[in-house]
Amino acid sequence: MTTAVRPQRAANEFPLTGSTSDGDETGVIAAFLIDMTLHAAIGATAWSIASGPTAVLYGIVAWLGASFLHRTLIQRLTRTTVGKCSFGLELRHVDGTYPSTGQLVGQWFRGGLCCFDVFGSVD
Repeated sequence: MTTAVRPQRAANEFPLTGSTSDGDETGVIAAFLIDMTLHAAIGATAWSIASGPTAVLYGIVAWLGASFLHRTLIQRLTRTTVGKCSFGLELRHVDGTYPSTGQLVGQWFRGGLCCFDVFGSVD
């Protein structure tokens, strides 16, 4: 009886993009757009409900809060997001293990920094 050898990964490696159980990554961009639209819709709803000069601030906080909770805690509990689930995708490492909450939080902050990285300095 032979056992399959799984590739080893570095301890600080970020998870791969979402993939299906057979490694297919079809739908990753569409899944991202679905998730981004969901987060933006929550922020826009908070903005429209709030009144006064701080309404925009409430909308931004709601958008960031929804994004953070969805992409860290909910993804850790369900191993997917709404967008990824639509395409049968899950976020995992090369060796098949799922990312920890700390890795998901780190990846969320890294993604946020990349949004503002116009000179390519974030590795």
